[in-house]
Amino acid sequence: MSKLISIKRKCAICNTESTYEEYAAISSFGSMDLDTRPPLPRRAMLDSEITVCEKCHYANTAVDKPIAGITRLTLEEEGYQKLCRNNVLNATAKKFLMAAYLYDKSGDMHRSGILHLMLAWHYDDLMDGELAAIARRAAIERLTRHAELSYDLNSATLVVDLLRRTEQFELATENANQLLEIGVSPLLEKILKFEIHLCEIRDTKVHTVAEA
Repeated sequence: MSKLISIKRKCAICNTESTYEEYAAISSFGSMDLDTRPPLPRRAMLDSEITVCEKCHYANTAVDKPIAGITRLTLEEEGYQKLCRNNVLNATAKKFLMAAYLYDKSGDMHRSGILHLMLAWHYDDLMDGELAAIARRAAIERLTRHAELSYDLNSATLVVDLLRRTEQFELATENANQLLEIGVSPLLEKILKFEIHLCEIRDTKVHTVAEA
C-alpha cells in the first residue's frame, strides 16, 4: 500500500529547508515493460519522482541530493531559466526537463537518459504520441552515449526498445543482432530476440518483459 508522507529536506544548492509530500513504500505488482517502466501502482506515481526547491528551483530526484558539478551558477544559466519560466509545459514535464538539464550539464548521460525516458512515459499517459516520441529520441541519444562509454549492456538493450518504439526498426534490429553477437545474459538474449521479432512485424506497441 502506497502512502503519502511529509518529509523535510534541505536544498543541496541553497540550503533552504522545505516540506515535501513523498510516497513511502511504493509497491509494484506484475512484470515491467521492456523499457523498464514498472507496473501499477508505482507507474502511476511519476509526478513524485522529481522535487524542486521552491527558492532556487534546483530539481532532482531528491532536492537534498547534490549533482556532481552543479552549482547556483548552473541554475542561473539562461537555458535553465527558460525552463523554469516556461508556462507551456505542464508541471510534471517541466520538472523532468529541469532535472535532465542538470544531469546533462554534469555529464551523467545515463541519468539524463532515464529522465527523458520517464518523460516519455508521462506523455504516453497523456496520449501524446508526438511528444512521447521526442522524449524517447532524447533518451536514445543519451543512453547510447552512456552505453558506448561504459559498455552497459542493459542500457544498450533498453535503447533497442526505444528505437523500436520510435519506428526505427532497421537500426533496432541491427543493434539487437550486434548485442547478441557480443554475448549477453540469458534474460537479455530473450528480450533482444523478442525485440527482433517485434521489429519484423513493425510493432511499436508497449510490451512487457514477461512476454519475451
